This record gives sequence, structure tokens and C-alpha cells, in this order.
Amino acid sequence: MNVDLKEEKETLKETVNRRQDGQNPFTIFEQNLGQLSLIAREKLMQWCAEMGDEMVVAAINLAIRNGGKTFNYIDKILLEWSRAKIETLEQLKTHEKNREQRKQTHDLFFTSRFEKRAV
Repeated sequence: MNVDLKEEKETLKETVNRRQDGQNPFTIFEQNLGQLSLIAREKLMQWCAEMGDEMVVAAINLAIRNGGKTFNYIDKILLEWSRAKIETLEQLKTHEKNREQRKQTHDLFFTSRFEKRAV
């Protein structure tokens, strides 16, 4: 069993090192948010296999912009995208645009209700 764990760690290390530096989710995460635990590395590797490096990098960048500082924050973003069946950056742009429009509509609704009460 100890040999299996050592082999798994080596495989994970090789996978991480093979990725190109420009779009390496592991490097981007660690440069901006700190070191990943072994469990978080494995989960990140699963997300990369499922959604692709570009999408994982986009989730990391979104988390950084929103002040998210943990892997769990990124995991929740990727889970939301997976449930929404977002598979490409183009689909993501459309999703985020629609989300922003819904937020603005929501804000306008509550602002107008508040203004009516204040009058």
C-alpha cells in the first residue's frame, strides 16, 4: 500500500510537470493562492481531465478576482460550471454575461422597491 501511494505521488508530480507553464493550473494556483495539498492536487487534476486546463485556469482567475483564497472556492465554481454543462470559454462568456444581466435586473428591482418606500 505504501508503494502505491508513492507511485501515485510520482504520477501526479509527472502530470503537473508536463503541463506548459503558460496554462498550468497548478502553477497558477500556487503562485497566486499558495501550496495545494495532495488531496486538492488530485481533485484539481480530475477537474483538468473533465473540463480541460483552460477552464480550470479560468476558474482560478475568477476566484482570484473575487477574492477567493481556497481550493474549495475554485471547486465550487467548477462544480457550478459542470452542472450548467459549460465546456468551453465561449460558453463561459455567455454564462457570465447572462449571470451579470440577471444580477443587474435583480438590483434594479430591489432599488426601485426601496425608492418607492422612501418616498
